[in-house]
Amino acid sequence: MCSNDYDGIFSKYQAPLILGGTFLPRKSSVHDGLVEYQSCSIGLDQSLFGTSYKDTFYKPRLNHADKGFLTGDSLFKDSKKPMKWFECLL
Repeated sequence: MCSNDYDGIFSKYQAPLILGGTFLPRKSSVHDGLVEYQSCSIGLDQSLFGTSYKDTFYKPRLNHADKGFLTGDSLFKDSKKPMKWFECLL
């Protein structure tokens, strides 16, 4: 799971990661608030990634805390369901 967005799911982590994602200097504007997307997906074919939790290589619209399973799943968007993605891997 590698994310290309730092907005994520509404939680207590969202605002700090939006601020960090907006103001901390980076080489790329594509990141999850802390980790740049290309450093997570390095060496993998980008066509393998999908935005549904049903995809093995999941590219959700989640921030770093969401990807750490700290905030649960979004109620409505498949692109914001890290817990469901992990369950599908098992």
